[in-house]
Amino acid sequence: MQKMLLLMALLGMLLAADNHESTFSYRLGTRPVMVKVAAYGSSKDVVMISLHDDETTGVEAAGTVLGKTGGVLISIENNHQRNIVFTQRGKSFRFDPNRMFSKTGIKATLTEQGKYSTKSAVNAVHGFAHFLLNKVPRHAAVLIAVHNNGDGGLSVLSYMEGGEFEKDAAEVHKSDDRDPDNFFLTTDGRLYRALRSAGYNVVLQAKKAADDGSLSVYYGRKHKRYINIEAETGHAAEQAEMIEKVIALLRQGA
Repeated sequence: MQKMLLLMALLGMLLAADNHESTFSYRLGTRPVMVKVAAYGSSKDVVMISLHDDETTGVEAAGTVLGKTGGVLISIENNHQRNIVFTQRGKSFRFDPNRMFSKTGIKATLTEQGKYSTKSAVNAVHGFAHFLLNKVPRHAAVLIAVHNNGDGGLSVLSYMEGGEFEKDAAEVHKSDDRDPDNFFLTTDGRLYRALRSAGYNVVLQAKKAADDGSLSVYYGRKHKRYINIEAETGHAAEQAEMIEKVIALLRQGA
């Protein structure tokens, strides 16, 4: 037992010693927006992303797990705010960074969040989206996103019959004993089936899900593997367990 504890401690020290962070800046109008890329250990096969800087539970859970498993976490730094605000040509714009991965989504979020959009503002946000996507390593076979929700808000129920996003789901599995707020959404059938078999709440996104500019729809339309790990704010332990499960499945060849 003592030898095992010593080995685990040494492994943790080695991972911590090999951790490093890089911060990149993108100018949106007059405002620089920062993107942090944190590498944990030498393993780069796990790539995670956090788009909303107010969703700290997901970042906490991701950091806890990656500190043990190794991997990369990409996150937008936005003063712990969900929406990004910038000024261009004397006008103020606001948008949801998980609605910026198509021009249709950008126009909609600029209008919804800031009441209006312009062609130059759309192009600026579109440029930022590509800047962020370029931080995702090309070798990443799957992109893992972390998000948080409020109790009774967005949940696996939202994708079931009668739910707000029913049409965006190809298949849904609801667990009998897990909190509906804690669920997976994926573009990949193999991951969906593995998580369903393991008894989790999980949604398989429809191939023709509405273009809302979200990262999941972007990856789905590119026929790329993506999984969102969604958990209620404050449920860091539950979200960490979900992240660990996905990493284990991926490393087992799922």
